[in-house]
Amino acid sequence: MLTPSLVAWINTIFLILSGLFLLLAGALLLARRAMPLALVAALGMTGVWLGFVALFGQFSFAALVMESGRNLGWLWFLAHVAGAGSPSRRLSPIGWIYVGLTSVQALLMVLLALPAVMGLKPVIMWVQVESIMMLVLAGGLVLLHNVHAAGHRDRTHDIGLPVIALGLLWGYDLNLYAISYFGNAPAMLLAALRPLPVGLALGALTLALLRPATQPVRLSRPAALRSIGATVVAAWLALLALLSVLLPGSGHFYTATAQGGLLLTGAGVGMLILLSRRFRAYAQVWIAKHFFAHRYDYRAEWMRFSATLHAPIAANADGQDIDGRVVRALSDIVGSPAGHLIGRNADGFVASPSACTSGLRTLDWAMLGQYLSREVRIIQIDEARAGTAPPREIAAIPDALLAARDHWIIVPLLHGEQLDAMLIIDRPPLDRVLDWEDFDLLRAAARQAALHLAEARSSSALAESARFEEFHRRFAFVMHDVKNLASQMALLSRNAERHGQNPAFREDMVATLKLSAERLGQLTDKLRGQGRVQIDALHPVELGALVARAALTLQLRHAVEIHGAGEFWAVGDGATIEQLIALIAQNAIDASGADAPVQIELRRSDTHICLDIKDSGCGMSEAFMQHELFRPFSSTKAGGFGIGAFQARQLAEAMGGTLNVASNEGAGTIFTLHLKAAAPASESAAA
Repeated sequence: MLTPSLVAWINTIFLILSGLFLLLAGALLLARRAMPLALVAALGMTGVWLGFVALFGQFSFAALVMESGRNLGWLWFLAHVAGAGSPSRRLSPIGWIYVGLTSVQALLMVLLALPAVMGLKPVIMWVQVESIMMLVLAGGLVLLHNVHAAGHRDRTHDIGLPVIALGLLWGYDLNLYAISYFGNAPAMLLAALRPLPVGLALGALTLALLRPATQPVRLSRPAALRSIGATVVAAWLALLALLSVLLPGSGHFYTATAQGGLLLTGAGVGMLILLSRRFRAYAQVWIAKHFFAHRYDYRAEWMRFSATLHAPIAANADGQDIDGRVVRALSDIVGSPAGHLIGRNADGFVASPSACTSGLRTLDWAMLGQYLSREVRIIQIDEARAGTAPPREIAAIPDALLAARDHWIIVPLLHGEQLDAMLIIDRPPLDRVLDWEDFDLLRAAARQAALHLAEARSSSALAESARFEEFHRRFAFVMHDVKNLASQMALLSRNAERHGQNPAFREDMVATLKLSAERLGQLTDKLRGQGRVQIDALHPVELGALVARAALTLQLRHAVEIHGAGEFWAVGDGATIEQLIALIAQNAIDASGADAPVQIELRRSDTHICLDIKDSGCGMSEAFMQHELFRPFSSTKAGGFGIGAFQARQLAEAMGGTLNVASNEGAGTIFTLHLKAAAPASESAAA
């Protein structure tokens, strides 16, 4: 129980605080500092409210009217801080929340003051007063949080103390009205302790005003979205409180129906927001369209885009990781779940490994690449499907791409003036028509992505050059060993002329020759196939004899089977073909098990002679064959240089032929050499 003397002391403290607030407001007004009028008004209304509390009591009619005025003053001040420095005079998205809270508080103030103006006896409707006060105070705290969160890192220090002051004032009052509402009676203990948060708020405001004037703060888009969400939740709670007052008792049919309907509606909306990605995408588009002047928050989009492109490469990622990051960074801009990169190489445009699973690898991209190189535009595939796109654009798009409705747009990636790649972006959960903002942002991001792809290629070429340099360095060590062996053999031959009859010398000579032969054999194995053969002239050669001669050497190390009867004449060079067979067969032997023979088959195909070398090893993946197999120094074997396949293809091309490969993981590999067929040498000579 509050004694009369205690009530008198509390009223005295309220009166002192009222004078201090009014004194602070007057000092600001007389000092003519660069302070907003809203702050002076808020301080003055707070002082008047405290005076009314001291004179008439906290829950009196006059005190409640002035408390509404106090809240209106501080909402005005917050709106001024949030909108300061804004170049636009249009009402911002967060401004609608200020309008809503101000309207509700002003309505309560009018309802309380109207009876006195009309000469009637004031009647206080406690449930409505407490409900509206809780709504305004909860919304004010949310706005206060977002004003502080949206401030720049260097400015949050300037608004920190005012935020703390208002947070103390409104947070305490929210608890006071909430406990009073749920307890069906004013919370007298909290009302008696009310001078404590008011005094702390006064101290925080005084300290803040002794420092330089606060700098303008603008709300960011995430802060505005959080405020809208919090306001929706606050409005939902206010609706529940209003219905609890208006509906009849708990046993009434309409009351049960309304409660069940509200419960089902809330649960349904919550599940829709949590589980439906399409609904969230629709909500974001709707809010961006109706609440913001621009669709994108360009600062946030560019930071996210840069973070994706520069994300750390996973330890187990392959060399194509940059392709995946480019696809992810550009697809995220329009909310698409996936995309497929079509990159340029020496043979034209080829789908990346990520696009191979979508059936895009087998398509011919030449016409589309030529069209985009000339037009440089973002293609909306739906327009081509509907026939509204330019005829040349429709003709350039592969038919299979038009048939697959999951593919949405095609974005060209330009490095300088050259088209380096094309990105096919899949349809997002919420289908929509692109506008100028989408096109501008995608073009700028695509150029940046193309620059990253070019840098990745340059880094790869530099790394390859470094590996060549390392190989040359190792070759110099090998040459040093060969020189030492040659000197040793020369010394041995000179001594043999003088000491050849000595049995002990002969034994040492045999041991030395054996050791030298072993070392030369080791060096030969390392160097075999790594020298480039010069082909002076091409002439008809019979492949059957060459294969038989190469097989004799290979069979000393592994079982080899030869298939194909008859003579097979082709245009080439005998020594080069033998070296090529040795390179491929050695890889086949290394991949095969000890009891699995390597198969060599000769056959005719139209105007060409085909030589197949097949093993039953572990095979290779599609991505490895496309991007790694014929690159020098790229090997799956421990300690391998990766030179064999690279040099074999060079030898085949030097003879006017081709070298192809087919492989399945776990089922083995087939290398096929295609050489142009030739007439037998005797017929050529006779002619």
